[in-house]
Amino acid sequence: KGGNSIAAFQLADKVSTPKGVGVNRNTGGSVLFSTDIIGIGGIHTNKILEKIKISGIIADIQPQEPEKAVLLAQAVQVGGLSVCIVRQDSAAEQIRRTGVLTGVLCAADRAHIDRAAASGADFIITSGFDRTLAEYCASKQLPLIPGANNMEDLAEISEAGIAAATIFPRGGSQTRELIRQAGTRFPDLCFIPMEIQQEEQLEEYLLLPGVIACAYSRVGAIELAETPSLAAEYTKSAINRMLGFEIGHVGINFDDDVEARKTAAYLSGIFGLPLFEGKPSYFVGTVFECVKAPYWGRNGHVAIRTSHIERAVEYLCARGIKFNESSRQYDDRGHMRTIYFADDIADFV
Repeated sequence: KGGNSIAAFQLADKVSTPKGVGVNRNTGGSVLFSTDIIGIGGIHTNKILEKIKISGIIADIQPQEPEKAVLLAQAVQVGGLSVCIVRQDSAAEQIRRTGVLTGVLCAADRAHIDRAAASGADFIITSGFDRTLAEYCASKQLPLIPGANNMEDLAEISEAGIAAATIFPRGGSQTRELIRQAGTRFPDLCFIPMEIQQEEQLEEYLLLPGVIACAYSRVGAIELAETPSLAAEYTKSAINRMLGFEIGHVGINFDDDVEARKTAAYLSGIFGLPLFEGKPSYFVGTVFECVKAPYWGRNGHVAIRTSHIERAVEYLCARGIKFNESSRQYDDRGHMRTIYFADDIADFV
């Protein structure tokens, strides 16, 4: 099961582990956007939203000059992001060639929509909602994520059958409260807070029910066009903050129940941690797991906890990490709980 490895690296959802905290379950394993439900925007829009959801962060590229926008888009791609929005539609075509999913922030007029469509934009974001304009975007098969500033805007967007809305800043606590209320009133509507500037805000908003991603302006600030390497570093830092990787516990494999219990009792006594027996193993607090029979890894595993396991898998796959697909485990709601690395890292898998 673990080849010649010493221990298996296990990626675990924080919600499913003893020290778990409340996490937005829209990032879990179940499909959030049904392709059977078609409002304005339809199936194609839902596919775009799935890509945005798995990214979690949208790079908000702010320079108006196309060459600077392209430079920053390339920098955030190096940092690990593959979704961005731009202000200048003429930059969209160049950015899309690099493989980045590209949206354009448009004014509420058809001429701007037409220019964005001609540039090959993958989706459109507007600061408000106009049903006629939404229907025009749908006629061009151009996904639209309209903006909202209050519950009335969100009600119109929901009634139109649109799956997601952008939320523009109203002050931190007011914006969060709007999202909380909207999540209760419009459970089928998802949200993308705009113009997020701090990592702490990213982490906070992504935990709110219904929030599928945040538009992060710090990585696309105008002044960073002069130092794109800094934009890449900011991007890496934001992704790490979002995923929240930390060591969950260390698992040790044993040949039988007797040896597993003996070691678990010894560790419990040394560190003063409670001992819990489960069917496959003994847990010593939340630090050690003594497995009663050989399992993944020759000697055991190291569990790495994350706030967003589906995003973490996507992120690590993009960096060449392979996963043991047969090791996926889901909870009773269809959300992924754990998955193991396929290959070893310095005698750990």
